[in-house]
Amino acid sequence: MWEYCSHKQVILESARLHLSRETGGTVGRRHMAPFLVPVSATSANSLARQIQHVKDYCKSPTVAAQDLAHTLGARRDHHRHRAFAIMAGDTDISELPAFESGTTSTKPPEQLVFVFTGQGAQWPGMGKELIPAFDTFRADIRRLDGVLQSLPVPPTWSMEGTCKASSSPQQNKDLQRPGYPVIMTPFSYMAHLFTPRRAHTLSLCPFVVVRPDFKFSCHLMSY
Repeated sequence: MWEYCSHKQVILESARLHLSRETGGTVGRRHMAPFLVPVSATSANSLARQIQHVKDYCKSPTVAAQDLAHTLGARRDHHRHRAFAIMAGDTDISELPAFESGTTSTKPPEQLVFVFTGQGAQWPGMGKELIPAFDTFRADIRRLDGVLQSLPVPPTWSMEGTCKASSSPQQNKDLQRPGYPVIMTPFSYMAHLFTPRRAHTLSLCPFVVVRPDFKFSCHLMSY
């Protein structure tokens, strides 16, 4: 008696593709940064069709805003006719806002330079929303707080606490002049340090970044 054997194949998919992304419990909502949803095409008519395709695709409950933004921004060719929409991180993807469109210039792109002097470029509440939204920013500001605490006469305040405070630094008596320049130095460094780092995560690579030395500035201001 002959026994015949055959090979069979089974294609398995993750069950998560067919399930809702919503969870049963609520443990608080994480603050998320806005997403840029870019679309491009070789003609204006094709661009309009691409926008409609994206809107139709966003009606599916399995679509994640962050995944869509990454795919369209990093995994697609970018043509001359372009459009974009900015969507808040906590917005339902089915509520995609209106797209803004235009055409790119035929001139070659110029070299990008970031210059941050730290002179008068701060405002109350600066960085408050960046702390919960970006892990790199939160790590940087805590590292800079460590440098401040290593000074011969460390401050009684922290950069993270000042950013999260309900009142502005100008309303805090502990931060009034003549010691007020001390807080402006680390905040200036924090801002221009994070700007190129965040830009790099968005595929913006500056040709040069101009900045002072943070530790030297802190020591200079502390005496």
